[in-house]
Amino acid sequence: MTHEYLFNCLIYCLLDPPRLPSVSVSPSAEIVEGSSVTLTCSSDANPAANYTWYKEDDESPKASGQNFTITDIQPEHSGSYYCVAQNSRGHQNSILQLDVVAGQCATQTCILFVCLLFSEISNNREYHQVESGGSDSSVQLPRCHLPPVWPYFRAATSLECPKAQGVQYSETWPR
Repeated sequence: MTHEYLFNCLIYCLLDPPRLPSVSVSPSAEIVEGSSVTLTCSSDANPAANYTWYKEDDESPKASGQNFTITDIQPEHSGSYYCVAQNSRGHQNSILQLDVVAGQCATQTCILFVCLLFSEISNNREYHQVESGGSDSSVQLPRCHLPPVWPYFRAATSLECPKAQGVQYSETWPR
């Protein structure tokens, strides 16, 4: 055996194809329409691997390199993305599922929650009467009919409540 053969064998034997790539998305929380996300791919390989990103059912590469950033993400970006790690010894790929939530849904849900909360508070109002003589006793009156809360809020509206003679009214709000 010659020294050249041993040297070539050592170099060739130390070369490794890429191992199964590890893929991740950042941020890892819910991906909301309009935000930015970064897909990351890494693999152990010798020589170092080159990375290419594809979207499932699309043969054209979306990006090259370990990181693939999508800015102003939209629901149509949802789907499976796969990263191919490749070097002179071989290639491997891993798949990542990306689900984009429409931004309007989050806003509408928040508005709906606020409207329902406001409606519940309004429906739980209690009106107490205080006798004009200064007594601390109070009597609960029947519930007043409040105007509907949606689809929008109105400026101050009057309540239709029964009134009794010689009684002073005050509103009590839940704390």
